[in-house]
Amino acid sequence: MCGIVAVTGYKKALPLLINGLKKLEYRGYDSAGVAIINTETKNIICNKAEGKLKNLINSISNTKIDGTVGIGHTRWATHGKPKVKNAHPHIDSSGKVAVVQNGIIENYQELKTNLEKEGIVFNSDTDTEVIPHLIQKELIALSQLNLKNNGSTLLVAVRNVISDLEGSYALAVLWAGAPDSLVVARKQAPLIIGLGEGEFICASDTPAIANFTNIILPMEDEEIALLNPLGIEIY
Repeated sequence: MCGIVAVTGYKKALPLLINGLKKLEYRGYDSAGVAIINTETKNIICNKAEGKLKNLINSISNTKIDGTVGIGHTRWATHGKPKVKNAHPHIDSSGKVAVVQNGIIENYQELKTNLEKEGIVFNSDTDTEVIPHLIQKELIALSQLNLKNNGSTLLVAVRNVISDLEGSYALAVLWAGAPDSLVVARKQAPLIIGLGEGEFICASDTPAIANFTNIILPMEDEEIALLNPLGIEIY
């Protein structure tokens, strides 16, 4: 069991992520992390720490992290020991895709082996790390179709990848190519969306968004959603 928080909108993402993770820490004490798309550079800035959430908060207390789109995670270890390298978010080798996940990918070893044969180097022992690598692979394939770099392209890439995942999952995905967007998906793991005015927050449980809004949209099983400040698309 792990906790997920994801936000997009016009407010700074970091305070919203930390507040949400505090409410979800009961879902995991082994490590915590956040990834935010930098407003100016459009790069993904990722910070992780082993142990309780306070360790992450202390490690970034003097760090300026600007951005309005981000994902956060508090982990209860399943695959891989409770170490920083196994903490979420996990990022692909290009540094452009970041993923947090709650659940277990049962066929991750097969997927990992295939990716390693293609030259992908893994930095963790988790099942989750296959997901950002697979998404980046899909994004490269989609780029050959001359599609625009936007949230819809990320949505297609994530949709294609989750069709190959076996097991249960709730996940949130960032892509530097769509710096105002998030894609979230669930299968047999909880995920809800809180609706604000130009702000959206997605989380594993209602306490994480209780102070944000009282308008809550539970995602149904096997749904995928694209979130940006303009609205939500659910499929």
